Amino acid sequence: MLKSFCEELSNENQQHILVQHLPQLTEGLLQMIMQNSNNQIGTLTMETLITVLQVDQQFVASIEAKVTPLAIALFIKNTNDPLVNSLITDIIKSLINNPYTISKVEQRLLPTLISILNTTLNSQSEHNNGDQKDLTSLLTVS
Repeated sequence: MLKSFCEELSNENQQHILVQHLPQLTEGLLQMIMQNSNNQIGTLTMETLITVLQVDQQFVASIEAKVTPLAIALFIKNTNDPLVNSLITDIIKSLINNPYTISKVEQRLLPTLISILNTTLNSQSEHNNGDQKDLTSLLTVS
């Protein structure tokens, strides 16, 4: 319901109505996600958070320090769950597309990505050095 409310206010260019309530709304959403990250309640809450993150970019900058570490932890925790990873990717995209948060997100995310890539490349080098080169060139092109 909150997601639909946010979307409707955005469609009518009335997001400002929600701004004063964003701290309480996002705090509640983050708590629900932490408690229910691996069930349907968690995924529905993540979808709602994605919508709420679109309401006010400056507010999102004030909560980035809570959202980004949670997103990274959930991404790592749920590597085998394509739905959760898709939602987490959307949350991170929202943060990266925000001019007030992009540099902070990059600072938090890059060490994790480098660690994941190093682990992946090291485990692949034991099996097939050609795959490592393919992955590296694919990442370079992207």
